[in-house]
Amino acid sequence: MEVVEEFLRLRREGRGDDAIQLLAPNAAVASPWGGMRYGSSVTEYLKDESTFVKKGFLDNVPIQKIDENTFQREFTWDRGMFEYGNFGFISHLPKWREMYFVKDGQIRLVTANKQPREKNIFKVLLGQE
Repeated sequence: MEVVEEFLRLRREGRGDDAIQLLAPNAAVASPWGGMRYGSSVTEYLKDESTFVKKGFLDNVPIQKIDENTFQREFTWDRGMFEYGNFGFISHLPKWREMYFVKDGQIRLVTANKQPREKNIFKVLLGQE
């Protein structure tokens, strides 16, 4: 978990060059901005990240251990694209989940997915959840 915490801390501080050192060779990194990056595009992304205006996805939130060498963090964040969860018109921010897969002290894979708030919109509208 320490390598994930350090990776996020360096990114929050705008030190993408140092964060790259915590990735395994040929690591793949996704972000809430969309897309999966590999190889040199990971390096470019982490270097450019310090210039991003909306960096709420790097807020300090708890990291949970899911399994051996597998960690996640969940957070709410608005990309500034008027997206509100999975309903569109109900005003709440979407919830995101990042998964970190670590092997031999290096991050091999980072995934980022928007999670639905409720599983059944009809239950929400009828007040059953």
